[in-house]
Amino acid sequence: MNAKRCGLLVVGATFACLAPSFEVRGDFCTSPLFRKAFLEGQEGPILDHSLPSPDFIALGNEVLPCLMEIAEKGGATLGITTCLGGEYGCEGWALTAIRMIGTPEAREYLIANLDQEKPRHLIRIAIREVGILRDPAERPDLRNLLDHPDAEVRAASILSLGAIGNVDDFDVMVRASVGLPDRLLRDAANAFQILGDTRAFEALKGRVAEIEAPDTRKLVERVFEDWRSRLAQEERVLLLLRSSEGKELHKAIQQSQGRTEATRSALLELLTHEDPRTRAESVVAIARMQKTADFDQLLETTLTLPEPYVVVAARGLEILNDPRAIAPLEKYAGSMRTAKRAEVMAVVDRMRRRAATNR
Repeated sequence: MNAKRCGLLVVGATFACLAPSFEVRGDFCTSPLFRKAFLEGQEGPILDHSLPSPDFIALGNEVLPCLMEIAEKGGATLGITTCLGGEYGCEGWALTAIRMIGTPEAREYLIANLDQEKPRHLIRIAIREVGILRDPAERPDLRNLLDHPDAEVRAASILSLGAIGNVDDFDVMVRASVGLPDRLLRDAANAFQILGDTRAFEALKGRVAEIEAPDTRKLVERVFEDWRSRLAQEERVLLLLRSSEGKELHKAIQQSQGRTEATRSALLELLTHEDPRTRAESVVAIARMQKTADFDQLLETTLTLPEPYVVVAARGLEILNDPRAIAPLEKYAGSMRTAKRAEVMAVVDRMRRRAATNR
């Protein structure tokens, strides 16, 4: 194995150079150390926002054969029987790790599970992980799965298409949503909210009215009600972004959590505002929208800010999580003469570790 990988895996107080070459080795995959490393991050009573250990993920392709075995056959075949997250908890944890590893081989395996012929639970988990990646290149595979006979596969595909955020998918998402059973329409409503396309209010109005169980119908209606409320709040914020100054403007920037193009455009205009704090906070607000197309403008704004404000904007670039920001930020930090330099370097270090994990 790659010597650089040695010592990366931390299991309690034990540092182990565990992983074999890129092929299945039963003694490694079934070892107690692998089991403990695989389950690290599931220590709590519930599986919430936990993730596999960064040190485990850093082993990359070395652990990929074991993870593929778990994804396809469950953890029991490797002696792992206590995963959190429901019936297919081990499989889900394995595919999350594969998505985080992010090597070409890992990504190829993940995408290969977006196949009509794969087991349904495996397809559903893979769809979820692909949605987290938000890669537009996977739209065709997800659109194909909108015709899958399993309703939960279709609902998961709608959600992931919503996360990717291309409004060209609106019509096919609507057609698939109308055909979902009542119990899954809430997922569809959430997908359109994430997509941010308000045409969904009218497009799904008739289908929502057809929901037989009052409690189920109310849950779906609540999604749309909350969405409308947020849109109204965003309209108020948008007005402030365009007309206010000082503290009122800064408060509006911090409250701009929406995904509408109008809000984004208003924030992009503020990147040239004369007040450096306004520019810095606008970088953070735009970064939260996860629009990688804005990267160049956000980086340029950050690198032209005075030192007291560059830390704020740098944290925005960290939220955007684009590794292209690492080298320019590090170079900028090298020229800084204040105590803020250490804070910018801390951002750079975190981004570099995250980039290494995702390779």
